[in-house]
Amino acid sequence: MSSKKQKLLDKLKKIDNLKIIESTSDVKRLSKDFYNYSPILKKRLDGCIADLVVRPCDKKAVEEVAKICWEFSIPLTLRGSGTGNYGQAVPLSKGIVMQMNYLDKLEEFFPDTGFVKVQAGCLMGNLNKKLEKYGRELRLIPSTWKTATIGGFIAGGSGGIGSIRWGFLRDPGNLIGLEAVTMNEKPVLLKFDAEESEPLNHAYGTNGIITSLILATDIKR
Repeated sequence: MSSKKQKLLDKLKKIDNLKIIESTSDVKRLSKDFYNYSPILKKRLDGCIADLVVRPCDKKAVEEVAKICWEFSIPLTLRGSGTGNYGQAVPLSKGIVMQMNYLDKLEEFFPDTGFVKVQAGCLMGNLNKKLEKYGRELRLIPSTWKTATIGGFIAGGSGGIGSIRWGFLRDPGNLIGLEAVTMNEKPVLLKFDAEESEPLNHAYGTNGIITSLILATDIKR
């Protein structure tokens, strides 16, 4: 292990509520998505593997990882469940893959509006089950809804079952707001309303680390 990687690892180990994955097989597996549907992407991306994978358990850990990546000038690639097939979750230049699936709580349901605030790593299938007790369900259901994370869907999806009625993710009224950690020297958690959220909608996590979202839901039918 290089001295730089050891220093990086030592710093990461000081972060509370952060799981670090070093196993070569696990790191390789978590550096992939379903890009192998494309022979062109398969040839280009097969050799792209991160140095480490981390799983933050709270938003503070997300901030600390972003800060360390800035300090060491290394790439940070975000990953949900890796159900995309365009290589969105693949680390092109090594660095760290941050898998968000431990941030999976339903933080709040707003009965007056039917809005739900949920952490980015929650599986869409699990979120739909949690919404059942409120008599609600997700407006848009992609083909990967049972295994995709809600944050990954917002960051890289577009629509699904329900789009004829509710439009696509970018259409007004679907994404009500979000929280995201900045990617700079001193990362902070920012809150955005619907209009302010638009630059992060379908941006693959390239301009902010989405930690939670406020979404409109539909009455369960």
